[in-house]
Amino acid sequence: MSETSLPMIYIRALSYVFALPLIMIILLVNIPFLKESIFAYIIIAFIIIYIPISAFFTIYLYLAPDGVCFLFALENVATLIQSGGKFVDVKYSSKNLEVDKDTFEVFERTRKLGWFEKRMKGLTFFGITPYKEVLRINLRHNKLIQYEKDGIVKYRIEKTEKNTCRIDLRKTNYGMDFSGMETKDRNQISAIVSVTLRVTNIYNFLDTKDVYIILEEFLVSAFRIFVKGKGTDELIGNSENDKKALLGKEFFDYLIKSSSISNIKVSKVTDANNIRAKIENLGFELRNFSVLDVILNDKSAEEASKMLYTAEKAREALLIEADGEAKKIEKIAAADAKRIELLAKACEEFGISPETIMLIDKINGSQAEYIMHSGNVETGQRNLLNEHLGKKQTVKKD
Repeated sequence: MSETSLPMIYIRALSYVFALPLIMIILLVNIPFLKESIFAYIIIAFIIIYIPISAFFTIYLYLAPDGVCFLFALENVATLIQSGGKFVDVKYSSKNLEVDKDTFEVFERTRKLGWFEKRMKGLTFFGITPYKEVLRINLRHNKLIQYEKDGIVKYRIEKTEKNTCRIDLRKTNYGMDFSGMETKDRNQISAIVSVTLRVTNIYNFLDTKDVYIILEEFLVSAFRIFVKGKGTDELIGNSENDKKALLGKEFFDYLIKSSSISNIKVSKVTDANNIRAKIENLGFELRNFSVLDVILNDKSAEEASKMLYTAEKAREALLIEADGEAKKIEKIAAADAKRIELLAKACEEFGISPETIMLIDKINGSQAEYIMHSGNVETGQRNLLNEHLGKKQTVKKD
């Protein structure tokens, strides 16, 4: 906003609109020949056209940029309005979001944009200044910075503070650095995480001082309890084997199910697309949680944990493979036992000697058929054996 005083802004704005028409009217009144000529009609027509056009450009180029009576409403960004030091209204532009005028709840738009809203490109009248003014607040926020070191992607968190009159209603990513976490096996770790969130209630958002800091403290407390149930090898291994997304989802599910982490209430919201965690008293809605990096404070222990995790996963794969092979052998043995049982029944029922059955088991189907059609089993056996020995003799039937 400009440092020019409010009275001077109004004086300049009025002069931009009415100074030239006023001068022309004075000339028209005081110069007699202008009254009686066609110039009088030209001047009046000029004044009628000039005033609305100059007023529009004065608002668009002078008042709105300084937030005096008018402002530019940004897409999916709420501009805060106050009256007498109290938050009373928001101005915004959005095709898919809408803010309730009484509760300041943000929800999906149900009505279509009006003709004026579509064509004014965000130019909005909010009230007569100073009765209504733009409300400015201080926001502490974390900035997530990604960089590369020795060919490895790293992350760091930079603390920022800004004085603003706007609240972003879109989904945004908020980065955090969790340090001093203790694992199940009493090792100290740090984690770089990112939470995807959206403001769902502007009044609750403003009602909490340093709302992002409160949110961060809540998530730190929840993540500390979550990490206590995890081993170091599991956390470090996951961070190195593209399973960080699964770890983040596991914590997100834990966050929704847990109701005794702190006095901050988390409720589960489900729609056709996804599951969200709504923090009503902070005015936030959490959409996703990502673990970007997990760091063990002791570097040598970190390397050992990675190796142990890899070895454990390899061992689990071998056990699964061995288990599969054992089950395969067990099934084959059961099938053989069943087959032997059926063969024994056949021997008993048809009076066939076990030796014949064993011989049939070792030869192919055509040979077995030859045996069974030779007259009796013993003669058939001798014929088959002689044939295999290359002998041409014929065995007479008994």
